Amino acid sequence: GDDEGASVQSSAAVITNIIPSIEAIAISPQEGFETTVFSCVPEGWHDPDTNDAPLYDFTWYRQRLGTDEVPVANTETLDGEFFQKSDKLACKAAPKDSDSQGIDLKSQQITVLNSAPVVNSVTILPEDGTEETMFTCIPKGYSDADPTDGINFSYLWEVNGEGASESETISGELFKKHDELTCSVTPTDGETPGEATISSATTILNTAPTLDKVVIFPDLVFGRPETI
Repeated sequence: GDDEGASVQSSAAVITNIIPSIEAIAISPQEGFETTVFSCVPEGWHDPDTNDAPLYDFTWYRQRLGTDEVPVANTETLDGEFFQKSDKLACKAAPKDSDSQGIDLKSQQITVLNSAPVVNSVTILPEDGTEETMFTCIPKGYSDADPTDGINFSYLWEVNGEGASESETISGELFKKHDELTCSVTPTDGETPGEATISSATTILNTAPTLDKVVIFPDLVFGRPETI
């Protein structure tokens, strides 16, 4: 009863890595344009190995009208270099740690929206004029983030704050001296109108009077009176 038996050593236990997982994935923001930077956002990271930092492999997919979906990038974010308006985008993320990779999840598709065009400024030319002047509305600094879009403008002339014409030019039939003219331009790409941009006001100057000819009347010539 006092003797000890021989010690027995157990087999070594191997602690295996548990594969990480995620619950969902989404694109942020859910709406965007050619200028938007989209992010692939995994949600619900789970890894019982608490020492493992969250890591992911990303894949972005693009689908253009009438074509199949294709991978375009392996980054967490995606910018307009890889897409244009009307493209559909989706992203996939695979959770991983230093030893293994979990099951990947793919987001729902989003559609890249059309960007509204922009006009930086509007000028009335000539800068000064009278009722005899034809004024022209000149938009400057037009831009559109969508490189395939064309350029169109709509115009609105106002005389003393009241709408007067929707043409590119305006003549003295619609204004008189001392009136104030302004012109606003709204750019459009055929899909989405941009914000209207208005010019500075131009005040119509007085027209100097002119003479067509000078007539002396009566048309008589008198001589000197005779000396008596």
